[in-house]
Formats: sequence, structure tokens, C-alpha cells
Amino acid sequence: MIRKLCALAEGKTVPDNGDSPEFHELLTPGHLLTMVLKEHLDNWVEALRRNIEKDMAKGTADISNAVWFRKCLDRVPLDVGKRVEYLLATGNLRTESGLDLQQVTGFSIIAERLNFLRYISHFRSVHRGHYFTEMKTTTVRKLRPESWAAP
Repeated sequence: MIRKLCALAEGKTVPDNGDSPEFHELLTPGHLLTMVLKEHLDNWVEALRRNIEKDMAKGTADISNAVWFRKCLDRVPLDVGKRVEYLLATGNLRTESGLDLQQVTGFSIIAERLNFLRYISHFRSVHRGHYFTEMKTTTVRKLRPESWAAP
């Protein structure tokens, strides 16, 4: 990488083409759902920890008592399923951290049933994201052979 950077600075090579599929990153549904699930479970565990610490500060905590621990669990709503259901239904992401994503909307595309081939193409295509639909570019875009699955 350092050699490539030095060669680029010296003018011995050209910069990578951003339109080339080899430089694109794919976010699969499984990875997205895992990130959403992890964030919500982390938030739930943090809220449970705060409740336990609050009871310990009051002096009402009894670590060995299962009834007390069940009450602590009941005070923290576990709405992970509702959040994932909202993501799947709307394509919009509700997150506090942003999950290192450039967008929080546009994660789902309506499959158009104009004809059978159009419908099937939705399951093979890669959507670049809501960010790229609004991005204005002044450079000439290239349709590379890799985009058309040519050898």
C-alpha cells in the first residue's frame, strides 16, 4: 500500500477507479441485521447494568435473590424484535451510534413486478445505497466490463 501511494505521488501510476466493482464494499442483510442486533443488545445490557447499580446504591439489591433479579429484568424493555421488524418493514434504521454507515434510510427496495425478468433481477442486483442516488458527480462514469459479467 505504501509503495502504491509513493508511485501515485510520483506519477508512475494512476489512481484506482471508483467505478470498478473490485473497490466496492457490500453490506449483506445478515451483516446489517447482526450489527443492529448487537447494538440493541448492548443498549439493553447497559440499561440493565444501570438498574442494578441504582438498586445497589439504594441498598435494595440482593444479588442471590432470583425474584429481585427478575424485577430488574422486567424494568428494562427488550424491544429488539420490534426494531428489527421496523428495519425490515420500512428500510429505515433507528440507531444511536450510526453503525459506521453512510445512511440510515433506503435499506430496502420495492421489487417491481413489471415482468418476470425485472422481478428476478432485484434478487441479483446490488444497490449502492441511498447516499449514491443523491450524490452529484461531475466526472465521466465508466461502464466497466466487470459490471456486465463479461470475461
